[in-house]
Amino acid sequence: GNTFDGDEISQGRMARAIIALGTIPGGTVNWVLADNSVIDATAAELTEALALAGAAQAALWVPEVAPE
Repeated sequence: GNTFDGDEISQGRMARAIIALGTIPGGTVNWVLADNSVIDATAAELTEALALAGAAQAALWVPEVAPE
């Protein structure tokens, strides 16, 4: 239900936070969302946001191939 920024810089920040949170069981990090609200984000939330941002970015760069 949260909207994260998904640009390349944000994706890099997400990746670093996910790695760091992997060392802290149940850990969270303060995260500023696209609407400038702040949440305590978990590694799972950031992982989902990173995967979605990567997929959206790929959709811009890789054209869909029409079925033959």
